Amino acid sequence: MSFDWAERWLNLDQFDFVLKADDDTFVVVENLRLLLAPLDPGQPVHLAASYMSGGGGYVLSRAAVRLFLARAVRSASTPKECDLQEHTAEDWKMGTCLSSLGVKFVDSRDVGGLDRFHPINVEYMIGWGPAEMPPWMWKINYYKFRACLEKCVSSVAATFHYTDNLYLMEFLLYGVRSFGVDPTKEELPGSTEATAKATSLIQTACFLCTAHSTI
Repeated sequence: MSFDWAERWLNLDQFDFVLKADDDTFVVVENLRLLLAPLDPGQPVHLAASYMSGGGGYVLSRAAVRLFLARAVRSASTPKECDLQEHTAEDWKMGTCLSSLGVKFVDSRDVGGLDRFHPINVEYMIGWGPAEMPPWMWKINYYKFRACLEKCVSSVAATFHYTDNLYLMEFLLYGVRSFGVDPTKEELPGSTEATAKATSLIQTACFLCTAHSTI
């Protein structure tokens, strides 16, 4: 009961959003922060179109976590869509449950319509994977996509699942600097001191857990 534990012991008021991801999910925190900046943590929202892949990660606002706990975990009259005794995929169950509770789903794609959360590693997404794209990816991914090196993967991608070399990804993103390239300093949309404080992912709980221990 990770969400339940977090609400009881971590003082949920200090967190704006909760990210659920696996221990082999690589998260580009700055891009996730950019995505969350315009959102109000006081509104029950879930970043997805119907539901997010558990491995690729999904985000719940503080209000959504509290609503989920109150109505789906601690209530004596839990909606059937939130029956936690059913042995089914955790991410699918969360999607149907949150929908039944009236949680608003937010489209997390970028302005070009590319996914920001990926249930598979970056090598597959750029078409350089060690093998062909798994058939299930073409079948169950909510939006149509292509796997190629250019303009197939969002430049503001937030997560990649099944990342074998987490430290390598970390080093290439933050440890290597290209000579002659001047990194621009960008601000969050409508950034003010209050907004930055309210949306800072330093104040966001990131729970690295398996799908079976999430709800």
